Amino acid sequence: GKLQYSSPEQRSDAKNVDHRADLFSLGVMFYELLSGQLPEPGIKLSTLVTWLPPEGDAFAEKAMAPNPDDRFQTALEFRKALMALYAQCKDLERDEAPGAPSAALGSIGMKEVPAAKKVRRGAAAIPEAPTATPRARVKPSRKAIWIRFWRRLLRR
Repeated sequence: GKLQYSSPEQRSDAKNVDHRADLFSLGVMFYELLSGQLPEPGIKLSTLVTWLPPEGDAFAEKAMAPNPDDRFQTALEFRKALMALYAQCKDLERDEAPGAPSAALGSIGMKEVPAAKKVRRGAAAIPEAPTATPRARVKPSRKAIWIRFWRRLLRR
């Protein structure tokens, strides 16, 4: 493990660590997946991800609490809280809240939005006809791999 993902108790005494250290690491990955950066002290997740409900901050804070007793105690508890947050984000998408980009919501398992086409400045936007040629397979990005990981985790 990298130092950024390890829990405080793991950094100080790696011999006396339990499963809650792994839940801390999952919290860091959750934060990084949504914001694109590692957590920094004093910066709430909602300041970086404006469409996230306030419960997202509470979830991230509990998952990454410095004291293991303040964190989620089991993976099941972590999963239930994550699923509740996921359901709230689905409600945001339904309500089409301002600042809630569909592409960002799609990154956590909701409807996918086709990529926007680039248009030259001053040129009129002319829709292109769909082509019948198959697209070349592209190697998935690191972000796409994490998105698939979280989707699979949520399905269990």
